[in-house]
Amino acid sequence: MNFGPLGKGIGGGMKALKLFSDLTGSVFGIKTQDFAKDMATLETVGGSYGGSSALIADAANKAGKRYGLFGLGAKHRANRLIDRARIQ
Repeated sequence: MNFGPLGKGIGGGMKALKLFSDLTGSVFGIKTQDFAKDMATLETVGGSYGGSSALIADAANKAGKRYGLFGLGAKHRANRLIDRARIQ
């Protein structure tokens, strides 16, 4: 859909909002929990737990990231994912 100048104004505002959130996140951001995957354990477990290894890899990618002022929901989701991966 094309909203003309209004769409450009809204789009520019969203880009500015994301930039503001990223800047505040880098200065005042809240980090997710730390988590590291143990490759030796994953190799021992093997392919029988494919879903678990994918979950662990996803949690390791999200661990230690900073979330800005408007990213609290994303931070909570990432922390829940890391908690689930620790149980695996």
